[in-house]
Amino acid sequence: MAENAFRITRREGLYATLLLLIIGGFLATSLKTQLNPDGILYAAYPRSAFFDRDILLVNEFNDMQLLPLSRHVSATGLEGNPVAIGTSLLMTPFYALAFLADHVAGLAGLRPGGDGYRGVYAYVFPVGSLFYGFLTALMLFSLASRYGGREHAVVSLLHVVLGTPFFFYLAIHYHVSHLCSAFGVTLFLYAFEMMSRDPDLPARRSSFFVLGAFSGIAILTRTQDGLFWVIPFCFLLFQLQSGLRFRRIVAQGLCFLAGAATAVSPQLVLWKVMHGRWIHAPEAANIDVYNLHLPQILTSSYHGLFVWTPVVMISLAGLILMARHDPRRGIALLLAVMLQLAVSASMRMWWQGASFGLRLLVNCTPIFFLGLTYAYARIRMAWIRWLGGLLVVWTILLGLNVVAGRIDLNRFYPLAELCRIQARLLVDPAGWQRMKEFAGLIRYPGGAAMVTAGVVLVVTILVRYGRRLPGAWRQRVFSTRGATGALATGIALSGLIGLLGVAAHDHKRLWQEDLKRIENGLNSYERFYIDYSYFIMNGEYLVATGRLSEAADEFSRANAVFAMPASFWRQAEILAAAGRQAEAWAVIDQALERWPDNQQLRRRVMGAREQWGK
Repeated sequence: MAENAFRITRREGLYATLLLLIIGGFLATSLKTQLNPDGILYAAYPRSAFFDRDILLVNEFNDMQLLPLSRHVSATGLEGNPVAIGTSLLMTPFYALAFLADHVAGLAGLRPGGDGYRGVYAYVFPVGSLFYGFLTALMLFSLASRYGGREHAVVSLLHVVLGTPFFFYLAIHYHVSHLCSAFGVTLFLYAFEMMSRDPDLPARRSSFFVLGAFSGIAILTRTQDGLFWVIPFCFLLFQLQSGLRFRRIVAQGLCFLAGAATAVSPQLVLWKVMHGRWIHAPEAANIDVYNLHLPQILTSSYHGLFVWTPVVMISLAGLILMARHDPRRGIALLLAVMLQLAVSASMRMWWQGASFGLRLLVNCTPIFFLGLTYAYARIRMAWIRWLGGLLVVWTILLGLNVVAGRIDLNRFYPLAELCRIQARLLVDPAGWQRMKEFAGLIRYPGGAAMVTAGVVLVVTILVRYGRRLPGAWRQRVFSTRGATGALATGIALSGLIGLLGVAAHDHKRLWQEDLKRIENGLNSYERFYIDYSYFIMNGEYLVATGRLSEAADEFSRANAVFAMPASFWRQAEILAAAGRQAEAWAVIDQALERWPDNQQLRRRVMGAREQWGK
């Protein structure tokens, strides 16, 4: 079965070709773009390491014009970076290829990359995203075969890729960590399946050390991926139930944790060097475990799971069936999803900002896929697959509306309005006419096609070569030699980051004025990024639900954190809509006093005098 895991039929090849064409088309809408701020936060690490030989990011953030709200100076005097390092590490091989190509071309008098931001370097994240995305799809396809769902694997893969946020973060917002997080979790599950199915490997302590190292790759991309540890620990509990000695199981669990700590050690060293402490969790300010929003994250039109990605409902039904009929697998997978839902529900900003659906659940893509495959295999009626296809079409239409600019991910839409936008795309002739706008967004179709085809070719060759390796490779990977290699890699990366940190402190004097300016301005990521974003977006949520007075108070809090003409004007608009015109004009007067030369603000005020009466 292992050798046939990646063989596909002619019809399945047609589906795969169609999927790749869709990916290439959407990739063309976003090729050569840079997201602010998240994309800059991830792209700064490899650029600084290759060009400056340090992790002092102040010049990278200056050059890429990072938003002020995302900047702060840490306790060590370095420019802080709140994102985890895993995505940057996964993209480093592609940055190294771009760096090599740039310098080889430089010998001929050409500079296709120049400063490390543009040119050939602009392809690092889209190429890396496609590489890890396609590799993820192949691993999922193999997992489906091993779970007995080979018959419906291609349809399930098509539905879970196109019907969840995985596709959006693969081909459009590829500068962020969610696609890499899905890859890391899939790699972990794939390694776990390889280990657990072997008759000898589960008995080795080295196997659990290597498995822990695989889990660490996922944790390096997003810390919450550590909750997927519930899967191997459920496996150990079932082993205990089968009569294995308690001492042996504890030893295996400790080896797993040791492997995970080895893989995560580069992040710990980076936090210590950059922020002055071994654990740095700025996102903790967004967590409120005493106020869960579980109904909202499931059913709300504001990025709710069942509204934006409804095919997941079938997947969850499949996981419940699996937990009933195959508890050793199903219970662990269902628990893993429930833990991820609990984390998302505990967030103050439960809609997860400018997100396509619930982006933090992209890491659950492999589990959603296995649940969907199991549901399609168990429910032997064609209508369930047709229903899944229709639900996927809904999500695809959402993606088209987002790309065409009809849906703003920063704005909240009541369900009725969301349905009207979706229906207008299908039935309104003017809506079809506006599809020309979407076609106009495809700025680099040739480049996108070459990037997609090249990545698919390379990954296919790697997979075919990998299949030719002798079956004993699993024995070597999960052996003492494999554990030693994982340990050496973790130590080497940690040491390299430590050296880059030493260089960063040596180079601080070059950017002393910039660091001082940032330190005197915005010096709290939690307050100026999380709180400000929460107040603004929660204010819009309250507007959408008709609670105008509460919304105005939220914008007042946002303006107290960071004053901007747009947020002052929005607060005045909401106050006027709530019938509090006097307070609205008081806010406008404050704004005019702060920004007397802002012409846009003055034009808005002139229009408001006629509308509100003053």
